[in-house]
Amino acid sequence: MRILCDYLVIHGFLTKEGGQYRMTPSTRIFLDRNSPVYMGLWYRVRRRTVRNGGSAGLANLSADNPV
Repeated sequence: MRILCDYLVIHGFLTKEGGQYRMTPSTRIFLDRNSPVYMGLWYRVRRRTVRNGGSAGLANLSADNPV
């Protein structure tokens, strides 16, 4: 977990002070459940879709589409 958090610090998604990790204002707006732009539920919807046999990104393509 520490390696992941340090990676997120390097890329600016977390800060680290005295061995403690904190969200930046930019990440907090998307991860705070009270925020109007909260993105936490997006992950659950995508995971449920894939588990039920759906597609995570190509659901709008027909079977005969050449793409």
